[in-house]
Amino acid sequence: MDVPYLALLAAAAALSAASAWRVKLGPAALGALAVLAGYHYAAYFAGRFDLVIVYINAALGQSLLERAAGALATIPGAVLTMVLPLAVAGVWARSRWPFAAAALLLLYAAAEKPFATVDDVFPGYGPASGMGLNPLLRSIWAVPHPVAVLAGYGLLLGGALARRLDIFKWGWWLTSLGLLLGALWSYETFGWAGYWAWDPVENALLAVWLAATAAIHLKSWGAQLATAGILLGAVALNQGGFSALHSFVGSTPTPQILLFASAALTVLGLLRIAVPKDLGLGVAAGGMLATALVIYVVNAAPALYSVTTGASIAPPAGDVFVAWLLLPLASAVYAGTAVMSIYYAGVGKWKYIVALYALYIFVAAAVAWVYKYASESPTSTNFFIYLLWMGSATAAYYVAKSRHSPLHKALHVATLLLLIFIAASGPYAYSQSYYKLLAVDSIGARYFTLLPWPYPQSISVEKVEVAPDGRVVEIPPNAPLRNPPNYSAFVEKVGGRFTLDGLNYTVVDAGGVKYVVVWGGGQRLGSVGEVPVVRVERNGTAVIFPAPLDLVEALSENPAAVEQYLRCHGNNSALVPGGFIINAVLTADGNEVPLSLRFDVSGVLKGVGAVAIGVGHFEGLVGQTVLLLPPSSLEIGGPAWDLATALYVKTLMEQCNPRAALFIIERMGGRGLADLARYLHQGGSVWVVAFKPVPAVTLVWTTSAAVLVISFLMIKRPEER
Repeated sequence: MDVPYLALLAAAAALSAASAWRVKLGPAALGALAVLAGYHYAAYFAGRFDLVIVYINAALGQSLLERAAGALATIPGAVLTMVLPLAVAGVWARSRWPFAAAALLLLYAAAEKPFATVDDVFPGYGPASGMGLNPLLRSIWAVPHPVAVLAGYGLLLGGALARRLDIFKWGWWLTSLGLLLGALWSYETFGWAGYWAWDPVENALLAVWLAATAAIHLKSWGAQLATAGILLGAVALNQGGFSALHSFVGSTPTPQILLFASAALTVLGLLRIAVPKDLGLGVAAGGMLATALVIYVVNAAPALYSVTTGASIAPPAGDVFVAWLLLPLASAVYAGTAVMSIYYAGVGKWKYIVALYALYIFVAAAVAWVYKYASESPTSTNFFIYLLWMGSATAAYYVAKSRHSPLHKALHVATLLLLIFIAASGPYAYSQSYYKLLAVDSIGARYFTLLPWPYPQSISVEKVEVAPDGRVVEIPPNAPLRNPPNYSAFVEKVGGRFTLDGLNYTVVDAGGVKYVVVWGGGQRLGSVGEVPVVRVERNGTAVIFPAPLDLVEALSENPAAVEQYLRCHGNNSALVPGGFIINAVLTADGNEVPLSLRFDVSGVLKGVGAVAIGVGHFEGLVGQTVLLLPPSSLEIGGPAWDLATALYVKTLMEQCNPRAALFIIERMGGRGLADLARYLHQGGSVWVVAFKPVPAVTLVWTTSAAVLVISFLMIKRPEER
């Protein structure tokens, strides 16, 4: 147990609780939280692998950015990043309630025992490195995105509890920034090629943003409180293992407590919402809040049901979510643009605007029937694209003509333009049907794709370079590392001598019956009972071979690999290379796109996938996402059984570490020595290139940035409306 960590955590929790009774202690509590957070992050930067939370998320050779990402990828790290701005809100507003919330959140973090050491779990074991970071978190966005989101959550919660709308607005702004950074991360790094994946965690963040936006428009403390409740639900979904894509923190019992607190706070807030005097504004904001609640319930209800009953029901994601909720959501957004048009044009024009928006429905249906802008998407999707284009453009027109301040008009027009660009790019970004796969079997050769515009017309893969990862990862002591089978002992047991002198085969005698150990490409012809029949290369005779079939297959596949395997002794180290990186350059229509593929052993240890495919982009009016997959041998283990993995296994065998090599093989879907031999013999040369056009994606980024800049200026100028 790390006593200093425990003492700092206890002191910060005690001071936060004391500040809830005596507000003057708030600065002291904030200072204690800052020291605690500093200690937590310093443990990662200093390589304190004796701490369990560091051991699980860090490794020797990691960059400072990756160490910071590891510090965030734990419940204590996430909570500390959230409670610091929460305490700032308490000091700023001189309110006791943010400190009470901070104290409770620290108890929530303490339940994860961040002060536990590896020696507590494995007595007497002293790690030299750690398991490394989740491969998905090895990104430049892995720090700014969660920091912006969590800090925004802290200010939203603090503003709601302190009844300070100004603090709440800054929380909204940081959450908006986090939303944009998360979209960039999804688009540029993960390889989904889209800025949204309809995953429970992403949907929960959207629900928080919608609720916060509605609360700002309503200027109602009840709406702020409901936002705080939805926010706690988003934290629970992120940290409770309910999402396949966002299981970075892991599944633990403590996040489930937040689900119940989230539901209670949301209901309490809804009961305290005040109806605004401005009916049009109330309808628009109420629509956003209702949408947020639908998304929240769709995500939180299955999680709550799973927690209370023990049943395994995951919140809907992917195509399931799209099929059931995306089209109703698009309908709600379209209705919202109609309400905006009425609000800014004036109630006197409501009949004209309702008729206009009704006409748009018939126009969009007719156009979608004749022409599909999103060619691979269904007619219904195209119908809503046209509908949102017309509805948003009309609302933007009336906003621009209104008498509101220039900043107010600029913010709402930019938001409506963003909606238009999202409608234009969203189907391409989300649907995997827009990917077109191309095979490249010669590095440096030019290939013509024969694909229609906007796909590239010619491509080539060039400058493929292989480099070690540079990190040193430690396989945990509870990993199922097994000692390699002693095949030499097996052959000696039946009465012969297993030599490695380069012969094609060795004959052994057992009770007057001669058996043959194949060495160098024997072909299996069949079997006698369970005993394989093998043809020997030297004289072509068929013989019965009673040795383990795994050895026969391995010798037939790659005898040199078996020889190396059997000669390796003494290296049973749990410290292994972090992986391999394959750097390549792809040229598409004259655009050079750098790509990096990885085999990351941390992904094997964490069960999240080891092979990270290369992802690149080149932009224009139509952005292009490019994926590069390494040569694969599909009959062994699917796309994961590839060149990058083969390079890594070869490295382990060069270090004479067969235990680690077999462990990796088995985790990647292999069986044993025969598959090890195939890995070491891997020589596939067909690379797979995938292209997906994403129209207007650059406009999505620039317009989102404009919304952030304008809203920042408006928050700084409270007089702006």
